Amino acid sequence: MPQLSRLAVASLASLCCAAPTLAGPADWPAKPVTLVVPFPAGGGNDVVARLISAAMSTALGQSLVIDNRPGAGGTIGAGFVAKAPPDGYTLLLCSTGNLVVATALYPRLSYGIKDLVPVSHIVNTPTIWVAAPQIPANSLKEFINLAKREPGKYNFASGGNGTTPHLAGVAMKMRNNLDMQHVPYKGSTPAYTDLTAGRVSLMMDSVISALPFVESGRVKGLAIGTAKRLPQLPAVPTLAEQGLGELSFTGWVGICAPNGTPAQVVSKVSQSVKVILAQPEVRDAFSRQIAEPVGDGPTKFAETIQRDALTWRKIVTASHAEMD
Repeated sequence: MPQLSRLAVASLASLCCAAPTLAGPADWPAKPVTLVVPFPAGGGNDVVARLISAAMSTALGQSLVIDNRPGAGGTIGAGFVAKAPPDGYTLLLCSTGNLVVATALYPRLSYGIKDLVPVSHIVNTPTIWVAAPQIPANSLKEFINLAKREPGKYNFASGGNGTTPHLAGVAMKMRNNLDMQHVPYKGSTPAYTDLTAGRVSLMMDSVISALPFVESGRVKGLAIGTAKRLPQLPAVPTLAEQGLGELSFTGWVGICAPNGTPAQVVSKVSQSVKVILAQPEVRDAFSRQIAEPVGDGPTKFAETIQRDALTWRKIVTASHAEMD
């Protein structure tokens, strides 16, 4: 997601006056609560944290302090929180990448899913499949049929080995028995350079990153992983329309806590997020970032994590993509 303007953040901060203080354990929180964001400031995950921080501070009755600890695809910050005292004062902004993909991909990771407790599913972040403008296909289904007819002619790009787009491309290739080569790049920017020039054929990416390229016609939008077509991209069909819903790989962002965190604390944080996401201004702000507010609590969030963990473990195993 793009960096949010100071004006937008300031306007959202005013919501703290409307967010009620929720009941919870009498002795928590007695001091500021730290939310570790395992990515750089200004990035998509950081924006999610800052969109809820002011109102959440009021709901909790203590400041919510954002602590950016980037590195290694979000695993450094996640590992830090997994080993933090389970007292509710250190929380993690967890995501698909640093929780389910990383734990499937790196067998020697310092933490596992069991080391973190699901607290709140904040938003979903949809993805899109895009192609070089020269490709004679206007949907992902057409592209798959094209690749079947001409094995070995087409390839797919990603921002690096082991990334979600890489593994999504492997899943598409395997599920459709396609002969396609993976072309990894050091980030999505150089990948788009070659995609727009037609040197690579296809890539999956987040909608927010791909949007300007699709809107300008520099790449083709073949399939969107949302329930309905986006108003910004009305000509791009959904994966469900094409019978390819299993290739949506929608990402998510939420809050997790160290295993052993008291249930009352988990409940209070979860309810705080739910109250905040009910605010129209917050929902509108997320919608502008092309992120879908969710607000599911620990039980449903745990189901989402376990479902995605199984999906990504199968993909990683099938692709032989495990890394040290």
